[in-house]
Amino acid sequence: MDVIANLFRSVVGGRNAANLSISDPKVLTNAQIKALPTTRVELVPAPASGLIIPALAVLRGDFSAGAYTGIDADGSLLGIELNASAGYAFTYLRNIVADSVQTLTDFLGVADELMTVLLPYHDDNSPNGGILALPQLVSDVDGSLAIFAANALDFTGGHADNTLTVTVAYLVL
Repeated sequence: MDVIANLFRSVVGGRNAANLSISDPKVLTNAQIKALPTTRVELVPAPASGLIIPALAVLRGDFSAGAYTGIDADGSLLGIELNASAGYAFTYLRNIVADSVQTLTDFLGVADELMTVLLPYHDDNSPNGGILALPQLVSDVDGSLAIFAANALDFTGGHADNTLTVTVAYLVL
């Protein structure tokens, strides 16, 4: 955990680095991973006061026991959102047929141990994310951070031994 904490702090830097919070790693089970299209999982609760400003998220998947299937070829995504209605807090993994981008399938659909880093920027018009307002201009920002998926149905496949560990770095202002 110290290595990840130091990575987060070195990336964020600046005078607020000492105030950076790092969530406890949230380990999602195979059942939780498969249900992400219909059941979001809270990663960081809403603060008693202040606003969450996302800094960085690390997703470490151990899918070596079995790859996931049932991933939509076009439009499915895995991301972290700020509050249930406010929108994406980070870039995301997404499948887009028109651009031949299959990053979600490359992550969940492979029987392997994988890691990806999500940055705090979001752009709906780019398959790889982009720099816009942080995270975007919304009116309902006093909430939690949660991981979710957009897919027509719950994911299938996988294996009972699979896990997805998510760690988030953030500031509360």
